[in-house]
Amino acid sequence: MNVALLKAKIVENGMTIEQFCCSIGMSTTSFWRKLSGKSEFDRTEMSSIAQGLHLTHAEMGRIFFPELVA
Repeated sequence: MNVALLKAKIVENGMTIEQFCCSIGMSTTSFWRKLSGKSEFDRTEMSSIAQGLHLTHAEMGRIFFPELVA
């Protein structure tokens, strides 16, 4: 997972992590746990993130599956 790119997309959309988490209905604790690799985003969460940040399929690939896209 490309954490830096995900954080950058949140900032590009004019939100803080807290605001973004609230907008997609996820607790900041869960979000940080997933960013740190202690748990993983499920498909529904990835979809919510993509919709919340208006990500293209290519951007989703670069964020969630960078080793497969590179």
